[in-house]
Amino acid sequence: MPTLIVIGEEDVLSTVADGELMRQNIAGSQLKVIPKAGHYAPWERPEAVGTVLRQFLDAAPLK
Repeated sequence: MPTLIVIGEEDVLSTVADGELMRQNIAGSQLKVIPKAGHYAPWERPEAVGTVLRQFLDAAPLK
């Protein structure tokens, strides 16, 4: 299952290390770190999150 993990660079609740651990344990997953964002990255940096989400969806295989 295509999986995208999005973590804010400054998130202290779900850290980049946590995201990396998830990436390592979910086969084929991708980790994207949003610069200058905390736990609420989609609200703090909506353009950046939107860009990585669009790239992920555009690359997803169609079924």
